[in-house]
Amino acid sequence: MLVNVDPVTHRILLPLPWGDEGWRIWKMFRHNEAVALRGVLLARVKGDIIPIFDYNEVTRKWMLSADAYTNVDHAQAYLKAFPILISEWRKSADNYRNIKATAMQNHSKGKAKSK
Repeated sequence: MLVNVDPVTHRILLPLPWGDEGWRIWKMFRHNEAVALRGVLLARVKGDIIPIFDYNEVTRKWMLSADAYTNVDHAQAYLKAFPILISEWRKSADNYRNIKATAMQNHSKGKAKSK
């Protein structure tokens, strides 16, 4: 039985490093790094290969793909076969930077119009 994973739904029960608040708790990332990692993991959810972590858009919760990865050896094999590539990371980080830049531009335009 896995610790911090719901035995029925496989929902991960603790804050994750790539979550909205988890990156602060884990003290492992800066916010932008957590967002980039989340982007990589979300892209993998939409891919053809079952990822270790799955995301439920309705509940906005992360689950462990425990049916596909039934033990540590299976999970490690996935991680060895499909490590996070620098190209995935850059694509996700660039996407986040573009979203932030657009938001800042829109915010600046809004301030200019209100004057």
